[in-house]
Amino acid sequence: MTVQSEGTRRDRRPYSASGIRSLWNRACRRAGVEDITLKDLRPSSVTAIHAAGASVEAIQKRLGHSTIETTEVYLRSKAIAESAVLASIPPKPRNG
Repeated sequence: MTVQSEGTRRDRRPYSASGIRSLWNRACRRAGVEDITLKDLRPSSVTAIHAAGASVEAIQKRLGHSTIETTEVYLRSKAIAESAVLASIPPKPRNG
C-alpha cells in the first residue's frame, strides 16, 4: 500500500484512520522506533507551523481547539522538551 501525495490510495479511495495508523506502525517498526504515536507528532508540527509564521490563533482554529490556552500547551511542551535536551548536552570546552 503506497501513500499518494493527496493522502489517498492508488485507487483514489481515502485512507481510514485505522489504515493510517497501520501504515505509521509499520514505518516505525521498519525504522526500529518504539512507542511513538501519530499524536506524539502534534506538538512538533504545531511548533513548526508557528515557526513558519502562522499565528497561534490560526493554529487554534485549524486544530479545532476551543481555547487559545489549549493550543499554547503544545507550544510550551515542545519548548520544555527542547530545553531538557539542550540541558543534557555538555558544554563545549573552552580553548585557552
